Amino acid sequence: MNDIDRAFGHMMASPIGSNSSHAGGSYQSQFTTPYSAASPQLRVPDGPSSDASAAEMYTMPSSYRTNSASSGSVSTLRRDASTANYIPAEAMDSAMSMAAINALDTQVIEKEVRWGVAILSTLAKDAPLDRLDILQSAGGIETVLGAMWRYEGDEMVQESGCACLYYLSSSANSHFKTLIISFGGISTFLRAMGLFPTTAALQTCCCRFVATIVSHDPVALESVVTLRGIELILLAMKMHRVEEDIQLAACEALDIMMRAGQQQVYRDVVDNGGMDAVLTAMWQFECNGMLQQFAISSLGQMCELDDGNKRLALEAGAIETILAAMQRHSQNVNVQRAGVTALSMITNNYGEAIRRLHQENASAILRPAAPHDPESAKLLLRNMRLQRYRSRVF
Repeated sequence: MNDIDRAFGHMMASPIGSNSSHAGGSYQSQFTTPYSAASPQLRVPDGPSSDASAAEMYTMPSSYRTNSASSGSVSTLRRDASTANYIPAEAMDSAMSMAAINALDTQVIEKEVRWGVAILSTLAKDAPLDRLDILQSAGGIETVLGAMWRYEGDEMVQESGCACLYYLSSSANSHFKTLIISFGGISTFLRAMGLFPTTAALQTCCCRFVATIVSHDPVALESVVTLRGIELILLAMKMHRVEEDIQLAACEALDIMMRAGQQQVYRDVVDNGGMDAVLTAMWQFECNGMLQQFAISSLGQMCELDDGNKRLALEAGAIETILAAMQRHSQNVNVQRAGVTALSMITNNYGEAIRRLHQENASAILRPAAPHDPESAKLLLRNMRLQRYRSRVF
């Protein structure tokens, strides 16, 4: 409990030893002297993001912004309240979220808030469930979200805040995920992605968060799509082509979204260059079996119900890339299953794609993989036999 109290001690702006009110209720500080222990070494951002378009995408109410000079780069992102697009509704409608923002008094210097959020992020990583329960009962989720809204221009607050909330959302307690979503977590994460597109750790964390929350939650998926989450994920893939963690997290998020969503989801992915981004990731990190699995599955989802996308995949070399991955990861059951399923989706009712399979001698790769998805493999091999017969007869 002392380390949690230490984190909140950095962030609460009340006299030492007095009660500090926050969204979780009244929090009694255990400090009797100012915190003077060695603080974690934090990376200080050079300045506000230069991505002006990102600032236009996500705008918070002016009442959420601090007028303190200590806010630093926040002032550079202010807009006239009359022209602001106020989002998200879930954050504004939450009384607890508002209480958390009010708890971060304007006299708290930005540096202390940065330290506090960083400590909470460290505590939440790989913490046992009982420790996470203590953190949340002290108002951890509301306080971190409040800090991210108040100090929107601080790169370290955004990075540490995203990491903390991701660790909580991916824990065994699904209630944490529900709370984060209800307090405006989706828009907060995506807003951070747009404000700091060059911060690799933040982008990775946000992609993982999306993959976590959209699974089996159509409402969360709709929110991600509406707030241009697909565009932001693909932008991260394009800007960080050599970052393996980002590529893996993004491929997983895209795969889960397309599996859970309607046709509009995969159309948005393809329209924003998703097919090229996924194929590039496969070429760049061909030895990463997990990335290959998610990427192959994503390609299949893009092509299953769209003949135009099948043609695009064929022209882009998707079939050759999938077969190469299956051959390279011949002992990886997940890659084999994903490969058989995706090739079945791409070649279904598409003769040119089946001819490409013959040209690549795909049957030698598909037969050993058939037991991992018998139905798709049976259909795929049957179509190949029919195509061979027709080519001989006609």
